[in-house]
Amino acid sequence: AALFAAVLTSPISIDINAQAPNSATAGIVDVSIHKSQAMALTENQQFVSDVWWAVTTQYFDPSFSGLGEEGWRAKKKDAVAAVADLGPEDEEEVAEAIKTMLS
Repeated sequence: AALFAAVLTSPISIDINAQAPNSATAGIVDVSIHKSQAMALTENQQFVSDVWWAVTTQYFDPSFSGLGEEGWRAKKKDAVAAVADLGPEDEEEVAEAIKTMLS
């Protein structure tokens, strides 16, 4: 059996493999740490994600405004990517990305 854990806000992943109880190597646990592609979100990306989550939890539409769940998630992904390189002074661009996500 294998157990995989990843810390999404840091650039590492941790693999934990425990041997089956009836194998010759029972009780041995192999732990390895690898550099991951996951990176911390910027403040603007986190804000977009928080807005998306608030809308998702407070507004119920089983069709996700005709987008389907995958389409709604894609809107979030696009908006988060759109604000990745924006700084704190780029409030209008962040607001525009959010408006686009919600439209």
